[in-house]
Amino acid sequence: MKKIMLIVPILLLISGCSNFYFKWLFGVDEWKYHNLGRHLKEDRKYEEAAAAYIKGCDEGYGIICVRAGEMYYSFGSYIKKDLKKAMNFFKKGCELGSGLGCGYYGEILFTGDGVKKDVKTALPYLEKACEDNFGEDCQLLADAYSKGKDVKKDLIKAAKFYEAGCKARNADSCNDLGTMYYDGDGMAEDIQTALSYFDKGCEIGSVTACENKNAVEDYLASQK
Repeated sequence: MKKIMLIVPILLLISGCSNFYFKWLFGVDEWKYHNLGRHLKEDRKYEEAAAAYIKGCDEGYGIICVRAGEMYYSFGSYIKKDLKKAMNFFKKGCELGSGLGCGYYGEILFTGDGVKKDVKTALPYLEKACEDNFGEDCQLLADAYSKGKDVKKDLIKAAKFYEAGCKARNADSCNDLGTMYYDGDGMAEDIQTALSYFDKGCEIGSVTACENKNAVEDYLASQK
């Protein structure tokens, strides 16, 4: 017993005594299911991985519900794809606080990916995902409101979601918001603000934003 008691403090010291490593080491909370499922997938035991994630979901861990949903949505070549099961897990994950789950559920409904398209139901799920800093969902909302695709065109909402997406480091959102400021599309034309968004989009990784940034800088230089 004394040997065991000595080993535990040593292991905690090696790990830096952080809460993260404590969870990883002893399998506390959702990390137990996250690590178990990951190792089972690495061993190609996909059915067992799905079962582990389902158990974690039943215990109330939202992100683990999402992992269960991914097994039935994305791992169709390894276990039988079941979109209904996947959707149920994504929705439950969202209800348990996972923005990723909200995003999956909203995107599938919004695009009608294998299910009946339901934009009205999808919108609040996408908005929740956007609020949780999933930039691609902000971008999806912004594009819809910008183009009036499946929703009533609303440039104020488009700008709001592009800004949220840019803050969440979605490069396309930064570029598209910059374009709105440059063109004065739904707002007062503001080249300097446009340039700042092109610059940020370029920094994050948008080639188009870099091209727009260079073009604006060349134009401004020519006006001096």
